[in-house]
Amino acid sequence: MKNFRLWFVCVALGAVALVRVGAQSPITVTQTVTLTPKLDVFRSASQNYALTGTPAMNTSVMVFLNGLLMLQGVDYTLTGNALTFTGQQVGADPIIQVMYWKAPQ
Repeated sequence: MKNFRLWFVCVALGAVALVRVGAQSPITVTQTVTLTPKLDVFRSASQNYALTGTPAMNTSVMVFLNGLLMLQGVDYTLTGNALTFTGQQVGADPIIQVMYWKAPQ
């Protein structure tokens, strides 16, 4: 049986760590990344919206419709900077707030 080494890449905000399974301590490579907090507000009735920036990570996006937090994959989808509501209709007079971290370009 060959000796395989399994490595995991762990990415967090601002740091990358390479971790070898069974190793005593991880090898850490740190790279500073400046992320900009963004807030986009929409007040038009539509199912599709274009954010002013592209979120650094889809998992760090919060979408509110009239003050209620929406669930990604249930109420909306996000691809790049394209936000599409999938669950309920937005309504006639919505207030949509999208908070996210924008990566540098």
